[in-house]
Amino acid sequence: MTTYDGGEDYEGDWTYYGAVYGEDDISIIVEVDLTYDRFALVEDLEFTGELYESTYEYNDPDGPLGAGQPIQYSGASVSWTDITDKVQSVSIRRGKSSLTTDTFEGGTATIELRDFSSDFLPGNLASPYYPNVRPMRPIRVTAVFSGEYSRLFRGYIDSWTVDWDQSQTVAFVTIQASDAFKVLSNRFTTYAGADGDTPGERIEDILADVTWPVAFTDIDLAGHQSSLAEGSGNEVSVLAALQEVEFADAGALFIDGAGRVKFLGQTNAYPSGYDYEFRDDSGSGAIQFDGIELEVSDERLYNTVTLTNIYGDDGTVTDTDSQEENDVREFTRGDVLTLDLSNTEALAQFYLDRDRQPIERVTSISVNSRLSLAVMALIIRYELMDPARIVLSVPGGYVMTKDVYLGSVEHTIKPGDWRTRFTTFRQFLTLQQWQDLSASATEWADVDSLVTWQSLRFGERIP
Repeated sequence: MTTYDGGEDYEGDWTYYGAVYGEDDISIIVEVDLTYDRFALVEDLEFTGELYESTYEYNDPDGPLGAGQPIQYSGASVSWTDITDKVQSVSIRRGKSSLTTDTFEGGTATIELRDFSSDFLPGNLASPYYPNVRPMRPIRVTAVFSGEYSRLFRGYIDSWTVDWDQSQTVAFVTIQASDAFKVLSNRFTTYAGADGDTPGERIEDILADVTWPVAFTDIDLAGHQSSLAEGSGNEVSVLAALQEVEFADAGALFIDGAGRVKFLGQTNAYPSGYDYEFRDDSGSGAIQFDGIELEVSDERLYNTVTLTNIYGDDGTVTDTDSQEENDVREFTRGDVLTLDLSNTEALAQFYLDRDRQPIERVTSISVNSRLSLAVMALIIRYELMDPARIVLSVPGGYVMTKDVYLGSVEHTIKPGDWRTRFTTFRQFLTLQQWQDLSASATEWADVDSLVTWQSLRFGERIP
């Protein structure tokens, strides 16, 4: 346990300065709703129903994050209290911890506080926050860079753990929080939809069935590959219902940093090109990493895939070359929401194309914010499934270049120190993409290895 000097004012330095002269600094803000005693599916000023990216501009005269300004939604309110000056550390994790599953996990956050006044002691009648030091209070962590606000995490508190140190007359408080997957897993639906629904439409309708606020969604309506069959109508959790749709299109469903339910259809979940570049040197515009781990394994290798749709149609595809190289590895799944046999076989082919060879992935990319805050600005805008390029120079003169998708992110943040760790999985071409490539006799063009920071900053994808 860290030892602190006595005194009631602990002003942690939550401003970060890089090694490059003249860069804007990055700061962190941690806020909790400690005003209202009612659970609320409501966000703050940026959730107006308008489309926006992962950074925001605020015009609130009372503060850039609207502190103390409750926003009404269906009779419930949220009012944010800035607790940054009491924070010792912030740890955030979002994404997939393992590639053996087709679904994303719920994001989590751990916030450690130092409390001299027992304000966060549950049941303390003298606390200005009584009686709202309780689970399911909204919490958010925001990074501020060059006047832009990027949400790193938005979720709900699971627990408050108080560790009192009598020798220092201080309480060490640990907040554990989870994102909206927790809420979705505790709500249930029987919504079945209809034959011909697109994945995006079905997801919107499932969420509407449980009155999920539209402002808490970012649903891709155009990137799907096929239509869906009507569901079973059985009662399942909302999260399970959404993940059935995710699997049926081989899309991506997760909670983004801003706390929204985000769905990408198959086409948009696996784009070509790259938005970010990670290098082991300080290439212009690239994100310089200070540690990397590589892995090749057969933890997810299937060369025979059999899917059975909800009507009992079986679609089986096989790669005999992979079977000869790696032995027979089978994957089966039933009650898939594909509309007919053709769609079922096409989905099975997609999963076969993706999984018929051993996984080659970067299991860890470590980034130190001190290297350059201009590059760190890219890190805080990161979102799951963003495409990236990794360039690694190894002994012997070989330069490895891999195009990948970013599968998870972990931030470990303390005053004066900020570490970020990513995991990835490789890009691939589906059978259809290979066929299209062959038919058009297209040749791959060389991509400039140096991407300018300005092009990344404004969200332009490298072709």
